[in-house]
Amino acid sequence: MKLRSHTQLIQLVPSVENGVRNKQSQQKAAHDYHAKEREILEGQAVYAKDFRNKKAWMSGSVVEKTGPVSARVQLENGTVKRRHQDHVRRRENDVAEEPVISVTPSVTPSVTPSVIPVVLPEPVAAPPTPGVSDQLEVPKSPSAAPTQTPVKTSPLVTRPVRKRVRPGYLEDYLCEL
Repeated sequence: MKLRSHTQLIQLVPSVENGVRNKQSQQKAAHDYHAKEREILEGQAVYAKDFRNKKAWMSGSVVEKTGPVSARVQLENGTVKRRHQDHVRRRENDVAEEPVISVTPSVTPSVTPSVIPVVLPEPVAAPPTPGVSDQLEVPKSPSAAPTQTPVKTSPLVTRPVRKRVRPGYLEDYLCEL
């Protein structure tokens, strides 16, 4: 049967139960140190997760509290859903309505070299001073449009390039690296 004999040898073996209790109390203390108290109140303005709609978080208000960590939330479209506190976030009434975040994967554009036109302004010549002939006259161009010079951009270098040097003992041989 599962009875342990009471001998002196048994007393030398540490109790597993005490070790488990100590470890669990340490884990609880670490959790309680970082955990935030979340309280759901009736009439509170919240964002609630809507799993059927494309919009991930819908604005609404708490109608009733159904348990210690769950509540019924009336969404902006009039439907009433029961949600756990993990799927409810507080919303401030004073602040203007924040945009609802939709769950769509973001697409990152690939980096490709491109040509970007740069517009350079034309130099403005100072008006000639009467009686001074030492100044050079700049002829005005017939078109007043600014000139465009294409500038090539190089793709981003993500890794350094290793400098390759031929070992000294291979100087007598013709080989390419």
